[in-house]
Amino acid sequence: FSEGLAPAKIKGRYGYINSDGEWAIEPIFYSAGEFSEGLAPVRIKSNWGYIGYDGNFLIEGKFKRCFPFVNGLAMVYIKKGYGLINTSGDIIVKANKDKILPPDENNMRIITKGKKQRVVDENGKFITKKHRKVYLAGDTCYGGQKGKKHILYNSNGKIIGKFESLNPMKIGSNLILTNYKLKY
Repeated sequence: FSEGLAPAKIKGRYGYINSDGEWAIEPIFYSAGEFSEGLAPVRIKSNWGYIGYDGNFLIEGKFKRCFPFVNGLAMVYIKKGYGLINTSGDIIVKANKDKILPPDENNMRIITKGKKQRVVDENGKFITKKHRKVYLAGDTCYGGQKGKKHILYNSNGKIIGKFESLNPMKIGSNLILTNYKLKY
């Protein structure tokens, strides 16, 4: 059960039952996911959307696949890739990405398109440039790797350092840079 309801299947269709085992939302869906932040992903024929606790669509079924909300955003798949929407159904990150990781402790997500990665915040603002690899580097910093160079960004997207380093390492809340040359 999630938020008091659980998806259940009968006669090939999904609905939602409450903790007493009674149908709270009739089984009319082809597929159904768990509720998260007041919304549940469901499929009618070939399209996915999100319903509320009353079973009515709050975000219309226009997606090829959708996933539960986490911290106000959900990953969706549209024709050419993955994107992010908010709980109003607004597209926050265009759906043309190959992969989107779940949010980290700062509610940032790593997004991959082709061979490049970026970090995006909960408002859809990219806080790093495109890099071959991006990573969490400290409590609120992110690193981007281009070849042997590492560029460090704060959580607002400001570059705070450029390093030639084999491994920026996080030890507790401190960022330790080994074998570095700071460039201004």
